[in-house]
Amino acid sequence: RMHRILEYYNFMSMTTADDLNGRNASGNIMLTLSSDDESNMDVHADEYTRSSMQQQQVEAVVALMDAYLGEVASDSKLGAAQFCSLVGVLPAGARQSADGLYRAIDIFLRSHRDSGACMERERLCEALDFAKLSPAACSHAARNERLPLRAVLAVLHMEQSHLRRAV
Repeated sequence: RMHRILEYYNFMSMTTADDLNGRNASGNIMLTLSSDDESNMDVHADEYTRSSMQQQQVEAVVALMDAYLGEVASDSKLGAAQFCSLVGVLPAGARQSADGLYRAIDIFLRSHRDSGACMERERLCEALDFAKLSPAACSHAARNERLPLRAVLAVLHMEQSHLRRAV
């Protein structure tokens, strides 16, 4: 499954608006447009439309990957190193929101309390961009006992900077 997700992400990152009605390198149909959709599409799409479509596709892959991480996080046979490698599959800038990743990491830490060495937990939390957490996720993370102290301090710092900007 992971190979297909990566293949899809790599394909979508190289896709332009002209390529959308095609197949990827493995022959899977990525998106099919009806004739009505094709007639409504502007043949001379500007760069904004292309980047907007690509951004939507990247967001869909991120949502799929975060859901997958949330599902496999509770697997007792999944080690911290394996989970870290899954987390690192997507580039850091791909996520508009880090809530899905935070949820997956929290599930992993809750399911693997026994094997949670401090270094492994810190390595997991390095992937989180605390600036991209929603206020509700920041509030939960600030009280989360499973997170390493460094991560909790980073969350508290982000909350404080949000409060300063609001005042």
